[in-house]
Amino acid sequence: MTHMANIFSETNKHAGNGNHAAALEQAALHMLETLPRMFKTVKQRLRSTDPGCRELGDSQMWTLRMLAEGKQVTSELAHHFNVTTPTMTRIVDGLVNKGLVERRHDPKDRRRIYLEVTAKGTESAKKAHEQFRATLANYLSPLSIEQLADIRRAFGHLQSLLPEEHIESSEV
Repeated sequence: MTHMANIFSETNKHAGNGNHAAALEQAALHMLETLPRMFKTVKQRLRSTDPGCRELGDSQMWTLRMLAEGKQVTSELAHHFNVTTPTMTRIVDGLVNKGLVERRHDPKDRRRIYLEVTAKGTESAKKAHEQFRATLANYLSPLSIEQLADIRRAFGHLQSLLPEEHIESSEV
């Protein structure tokens, strides 16, 4: 509770002065300091509790999750994840080699190759998502109901800044 009070008192200090730039800078710094460390901690916990999660790298897990929502071409995935097409090709090659993704030619344009998740890939994506969600929930479990509500509100604000195509369902 003390941590939450500190955050609010710092935020209110700047809001009271009308110093949006300072509040903005502090919010950005808090995010940069906290989010990478938080996700690293959650991923370490996930890998320590479920050795099967070591089979897929982070990029492969996110790519598989995206493909589980529907077929894509490599260039679209690369654009979505802001990586080069050759980088995405290497990520997809690993998923294909594991039998989680298949490449299929478009029947109308044989030059266009779609990436589709296999049944095994669908199951792996669901399992990885559920394990990550459960590990993240466990990580957040020491927080009070009020703190969790604050997090939901903050992420609601952040989600409102995202372009429509990147807003995912509430199950994430």
